[in-house]
Amino acid sequence: MGLVCLSYRIYMIGFLFLLVIALLPAWIASEKGRSFVKWYIYGVLLWIIALLHSLLIKGSVIKCPKCLSTIDEKATVCKYCTHKITEDEKAEVMKARELKRAKMKKNVTIFLIVIAAYWLIFSVLLHSVLHVL
Repeated sequence: MGLVCLSYRIYMIGFLFLLVIALLPAWIASEKGRSFVKWYIYGVLLWIIALLHSLLIKGSVIKCPKCLSTIDEKATVCKYCTHKITEDEKAEVMKARELKRAKMKKNVTIFLIVIAAYWLIFSVLLHSVLHVL
């Protein structure tokens, strides 16, 4: 019975470790203007590839205010709809990005607390169930 408990704990620790390290490529990509959630899922499914990919992608991008396509942060004209991007529009996009980063940091903290609570509850329940058997 002790070996079964040990193997469950090893799998659980590995799974939780994967959930935590998948934050790394998601954070790197979000700093470059990409979606944190999409990159987190990518990181959970294919961690090493997602990490390398997040390190190799282009720098910061913004969305065109008119057509919402992704363009380079330094662009003055959207290459898809030829909308001229003003400095005020860029400043508005940057302000929204900073608010999104602050929200993301809060959500990551909550996520880590939930993972820690899950681990604690699962460990206690597994331990009590295996001792009853």
